[in-house]
Amino acid sequence: MAKTCPLLIPFWIKGTDPLGPFGFGFTGWSIEDAFALIKKEGYRIDELRAILRANIRPHQVDRNHVAPNSGPAFFVAFGFPA
Repeated sequence: MAKTCPLLIPFWIKGTDPLGPFGFGFTGWSIEDAFALIKKEGYRIDELRAILRANIRPHQVDRNHVAPNSGPAFFVAFGFPA
């Protein structure tokens, strides 16, 4: 079993842009970090309307749509929070 970092939080954030994507799944330091990563990649998201799930596991995400259509299962970011 893989070790986990207690400082990182796995998130699933349902997208708010009608043009997509359906949602965002990744691990970040905080919800603020999560939204910053989404915006840094060029996606639009309404932070007040977004549906957020923290401490999510891959098997808890929609298996019929999200799992078979998801992209790469990792996001690389370097550095640590200040």
